[in-house]
Amino acid sequence: MADVLPTSTAWDPEFFKRSEMFAPLARGAQYFRHCDSWPELADYNSMSRGLNLRNAAGLALVFVAARPKPRGSRRRQVAQLTQLSYEAQIYQKGEVPTRLGSWHDFFNALVWCAYPLTKAALNQRQIDAAASSKTRVREQDRLAMFDEGGIIQLQGEAANSADLVFGHALFEAYMHDQMSVYGMTYTVLHNESPSSSGFPTKLSIIDAELARHVLSGSLWDPTQRPPRALLSDLKFVRIIA
Repeated sequence: MADVLPTSTAWDPEFFKRSEMFAPLARGAQYFRHCDSWPELADYNSMSRGLNLRNAAGLALVFVAARPKPRGSRRRQVAQLTQLSYEAQIYQKGEVPTRLGSWHDFFNALVWCAYPLTKAALNQRQIDAAASSKTRVREQDRLAMFDEGGIIQLQGEAANSADLVFGHALFEAYMHDQMSVYGMTYTVLHNESPSSSGFPTKLSIIDAELARHVLSGSLWDPTQRPPRALLSDLKFVRIIA
């Protein structure tokens, strides 16, 4: 009999019921509830077509198999010269390299569903930053930091606040029971009053507002270290899809 995978790596189509943190991902997760085992690329692309996901250039988003990382210095050099970067592949072809059987890449796809404008804006900003220099610049690292480990802090009246997880690496950390990890926070003003018990939040409005901040360069401040928060300390909000 085959070994049973540990909880952290076994497929669970009902994962979003584990915590209110996953609430923003629930709409995309519905496309995978029929899967008895880890989804295939066809399942990812059915979701993408159903939600009409597009990149910043207006291309339809397609999830494709991620290439294995080349081994050896010579192979790496050839790959660097002949292959598009991860960000360029998304922007130029609309292709999102995806590893199957990976919570990390699965959550990346679901964040595209939950925050399509912001994900597209981050990709656009990465492309623009890369074009400004022949070497990787610090802004690219900051953008990647938020993409992987971003936390949206909603700031309301009377200095009350509540949180939404954005970074797919943080969702993955929860699935591996790793709560003592830090994420990069970014504050978005919200016209409703957050409270510890949560408040109704229209996700599409937050997505549009955050995308505007990303495109304006507000996520990048070279004079300051990015603020951060522990995953275990977050206060979550109630979502209206």
